[in-house]
Formats: sequence, structure tokens, C-alpha cells
Amino acid sequence: MLPQAGLAWRPVVDPTGRSAVYWSGRLAPASDGLGWTTRTGKLVVGRWDDVTATERAAPVAASSAADASQKSLAKATAPADADQPRARSETTIANGPLTEWDARWDETGTRLAVWIADDNNPAIGRLSLYVVDPFDGRIDLSKPPLADEPAMAGFAIADGHLAWAVPPKNGSAESSVLVLAWHGNDFGQVESAPGDVILVR
Repeated sequence: MLPQAGLAWRPVVDPTGRSAVYWSGRLAPASDGLGWTTRTGKLVVGRWDDVTATERAAPVAASSAADASQKSLAKATAPADADQPRARSETTIANGPLTEWDARWDETGTRLAVWIADDNNPAIGRLSLYVVDPFDGRIDLSKPPLADEPAMAGFAIADGHLAWAVPPKNGSAESSVLVLAWHGNDFGQVESAPGDVILVR
């Protein structure tokens, strides 16, 4: 547990350590008694560099003015619950409660894919891809390159590509794979023929 993380459950930190996707809110025991589930709150992307800096500074002993500054970071506490959205510049991706979700960054930390499970069938859900501002970590929810596309659980993002399996259509038992590729701000999408799908992630 990281006390300085505040209301942040299941954080997925970007490769730079500047931002993270996490559940900001409260939890409740799962109905089977074997874990936890979301209660009030939301899935957000927010600043994470304060937590990253604290983790890096934690082992440092204060033997000089510079060391003392780092030691103060190690003792940093989380913002108050009411202040966290502003302090972390949180952007809400989805309001809860949520059954399940999966968030993954590309290697640059400027593309973020988020899959949110259907409440009634956690094997399928909706997948979105967001462009992340490299300077402040914010995402523009109004114009994502991919918005709430039907997708089965599991996807892969790397090297300018996002791949996912589409649920069977029109009563078919076969799925297909969609691939969204990008170069800079240009995006293009292709779909495989329906058939047996193995998505390596």
C-alpha cells in the first residue's frame, strides 16, 4: 500500500511515471467474499508523478540540504479526498460502479487504451483509445480515435497498433480481429475475416 497514493485502486502507470489510470473512489467486499468491487467513484486518468517521486526518494537518508528535500518527498501524504481530483488533474473516463476494466499504455505514454466490461456479460465490453497530452497528461474525451467499440476481453497495444477481438455478429459463432494503426496523428483501421481468433497480448 502507498498512503501517498490516496483514493487510487489498481493504478496502471504510464511508462514515464507521469500519469496513471486508476479507480478513484470507494470499494466494497465482493459478493463471493473473495475480493473487492467498486462502489461509489469513477475510473480516471490523473497525474502520478508525486507518487513516483515519493517512491524514488523513499530510500534516501537526509545528510544534506538536497537529501533533506528528497526525504521530505518520501514523507509526502496524499491529497485530501475532496482535493484529489484537482490536485491530480483527474479526467473521468467512466463513472462507477464498474464490473471490470482493463487499461494499457503504449510504450510512449501518449496512447491509452481502456476496455470496460459489460455489466451483464464481463467477457465482452467496450474499447476506447485516447491520445494523451505528453505535457500535462490530459486526454480529450470528445474526439478519441476509437470510442466505445464492442470488444471481447483482452487486447494488445504496441508499436503504433491496437488489436482486439470483435464479438461474433448476426448469430455467428466466429469472431474477427480489428487493428487500429497510427503514425503521428493519422489513424487507419483494418478487419480480419471472421474465423478462429487467437489474440496474443
